[in-house]
Order: sequence, then structure tokens, then C-alpha cells
Amino acid sequence: MKRTRIILALIICASLALSCLAACGKKPAGNEPESTSQTGAAPQVNDFEKSTFGISTALSFGLRFFEDSSYLENSSVLWNTLGWYCAYQQENGGKDYLTRTQTDALQHALLPNHANISAPENWINGGSLIISETDGETRYSFPGFSEDFKTMTDTLNPQLSVIDGNYVKVILTAEDGKKEEYVFGFKKDDAIGGEFPYILSNAELPEVQTAVENEADFTVDELKEANSLSNLLDVYKTVSISCSYAGKEFGVQNFFKKNGEICVAGVNYDEGLPGGASYYGTYGSREFSLAHFEDDPEKTYLTSSEYISLYPDYSDEYYLNERISQYIDFGSIAAVKDNGDTYSFEIYNDYYSTDEFGVQIPVKYVVDKGTLALRSVTWSAGTEDESVNVFTYGGKVDDYGLFDGWDRPLRTVRVVAELHDENGNTVDFSKSYEVPDNMELYPVTYKVTNLYFNKGWTKPYKYSDKLGDYTIYVTDVMG
Repeated sequence: MKRTRIILALIICASLALSCLAACGKKPAGNEPESTSQTGAAPQVNDFEKSTFGISTALSFGLRFFEDSSYLENSSVLWNTLGWYCAYQQENGGKDYLTRTQTDALQHALLPNHANISAPENWINGGSLIISETDGETRYSFPGFSEDFKTMTDTLNPQLSVIDGNYVKVILTAEDGKKEEYVFGFKKDDAIGGEFPYILSNAELPEVQTAVENEADFTVDELKEANSLSNLLDVYKTVSISCSYAGKEFGVQNFFKKNGEICVAGVNYDEGLPGGASYYGTYGSREFSLAHFEDDPEKTYLTSSEYISLYPDYSDEYYLNERISQYIDFGSIAAVKDNGDTYSFEIYNDYYSTDEFGVQIPVKYVVDKGTLALRSVTWSAGTEDESVNVFTYGGKVDDYGLFDGWDRPLRTVRVVAELHDENGNTVDFSKSYEVPDNMELYPVTYKVTNLYFNKGWTKPYKYSDKLGDYTIYVTDVMG
């Protein structure tokens, strides 16, 4: 397979996603499975197949070149798999995006005993994942996946079949003609219902053949551990990343601790925005951004979306500890050079993008010799899509004034929601949150909703920094 470009090479692990395609056993992955009923009636889609074939196809794509399903706990691998499911859905006549409800349910189906994992920030910054709000619904789009899905299903001839009623076997025909067999076990989860009533119970993957032997006296796992954010902040106190694409800096991320909480202060430069930049931050588990208004450029305040999920028992984890280590891809370390204070090397893997001549384009790394802390990461080196992240440690970092409110007494925002499921049953939700006095907490649900200041839904909600403690009433009842 040849690719002349990596889509927006500035994304950290998205090159993993956009080139890591596979396919599937007895039925093609690009078509919805059909079966014949015992009575000989017209062909119908079997419930088990309908509920698991899309997930199994996505898993075979997402886990190809990995040793076991535990890699799903990595944010890039998980969201890579969600992207392939979205492509499968689109290929079978569905939407070209996933909703917030779908991503919640899919994560539960793939990792049933795990909290939700947020999308890699670098995917969003780089454009491999687009998150939008339309008619009160959060949508996740994966540019590039659909085209790759079609190409690779043609190449690898995916086939799927059911074994013993609870397992899906996926057969991929690799480029060298060898068969790759994946077996995924599922069990019914009546609690979740809806689109994904089956959850993954086990996975058997084919043996991974590594293209390049590891040439370093350290491993990828050791690199990831050394570059966990908790470790780096313990050693250096601060971390700053300068991100550039095609020779032009497009953003900066600063990491530090405040009041014992891990914090991120980031800026993306954009000439089309007021002041030429957008600002965002994280304080512990609270992510937020500085809102701008086209009709009033002087009106700005911090805003943080709070998602009210169909599955309130599952909570997002922002995995701050992996914000740096996620820049280190899975693969084999090669071309190691000792530069005195640093090591430089490349990481190869079978799923990387190739240039127009089919030559693999590795990611180039420089790390500190003593601590293995990242000094720089370069994608698509030497091409017009070259992207570079440069890491500095221990210096004074700018928080852009995003965290001033955390030094003052916090205010309490209570969210009370009355929603209705697909059967018309009422779903009640009530929870209180503490946020700074200059931050809006904006509730977002899986349905189109209206926000009010009173229980009778007559006083529309309008934010102000002067509100103090307040309650937001949310309803999907219109009119």
C-alpha cells in the first residue's frame, strides 16, 4: 500500500490511525451481514451479527500489529478503533460521524470495566478527529478513515463468521498472501441495551511479526514510563511543548502543578480568531477553554462542557499522565545514535505510512540520555508535511491567566435534568459541581435540549460571571 502523505502530520499518533487498516471471515466487512431464518423466510440480519460484526471489524483494524487487546487502554489505539467503526458504519449506509452516545456505548462495549478514555488531544489539534456540536448533539468525525477503509478492504479481503454463537472470527489476507485470524468473544449486557447490547469478553490475536529488531538498550515501554507526566513533573516541575508544522509554530502546551493538581495551559495560533489565538486548559479532570464571541470580541470567559451521559455510572478520565508518553509510538527502535547528552533514534512499525515509492517514513525522536525524557519528535521528516514538537523542562511557563479563578473561592453549579429515552421514559439527573467564579459550566446531553434558570422552564438560561452559585435546569421537552 502506498500513501504520498500523512494527513496533517502534526498529529502525534494519528499516523498510527490513518494507515493501520485491515479487514475481515466468511462475510465481507464492507457489507451488513445477512442470515436466513429457520423458517425459510426472507433474509434477515441476525441480532448477534448486527451487533458485533462492526465492532469486530473495527477491532481487527485497530489491533492489527498489536500483541493483545490490553492496548485498547491506550487512547490512540482506542480512538483508532472507534474511527474504524465509524468508517464501517458509513460504508454500510450509516452516518459519517459518531454521536456522544455512540462513543460512550462503544467504549463500554470495548472496555466494559474501564472508565471512558478521552480522545488524544493531538488528534483534535491535528485534524484527525473533528468534534462538533450540531442541534445540541456532540458529533465525532474521523477524516481520512473512510477512504482508507475502502482501500484496505479491497486489498485484504476481510471475511467474518460466527463461531458457537458467542464468537466472531475475522480473517484478513495479508499483503504476502498469509491469513491473519482474529477471534473476538462477546457476551450480552442487558444493562446497556440499544445499539451495542454485546460487550467484548476476550480476544485472540495473531502473532505479530516485527519488521525491525529493537536496536537500543531501552524499550518503548521504558520510554513511555519515563515520559509519564507524573514522572516528568516530579523530576523537572514544568514541561513545555512547542508544536510546529511546515516550519511554522502553531501552538504551545505548558504542564505544571497548581494546588497539587496537574494543569495544562495551551494556546493554538489562528489568525482568524480574536487576538489571533485560542486558549485552553485542564485543571485536574476539568477541561475548559476561553470562549470568544464574533458579535462582541471583547466578551470572553472560560467555559467547560459537562456531559450528561446515557450511562452516568461511567465517567471520563482525561489520562493526563499519558499526555507526553502518547507521543511515543509503538514499534521497533532503530538507527540509534549517541549524541553525548542525548540519544536520537527512529521508531518503525508495519502500519506506518509510506512515501510514493513505498518506503516507510519513521518517526524521529531525540531523548535525554539520563532520564529518557523527550527532547523532540519529528513526523514526516524532510517533507512538506514535516511536523516537529520540541520539549523543554524546568523553566517558567505561562498559564495565560487561565487559572486565576482557582485561587478564589469556588462557586457551586447544580445541574438538574429531565430527559426522555427512546421509549419516552423519563430519565432524571441531578449533580453539583464546583468551578471558578469566571467559568461557565455548560451541560451537554445526548439530545437536543433547552436550558433554564427555573424548574418550570420559563426563565431561559444566560450565563454571567456575576451569577454566584446557581442551578441550571435542562430538558428535552420543546415548546
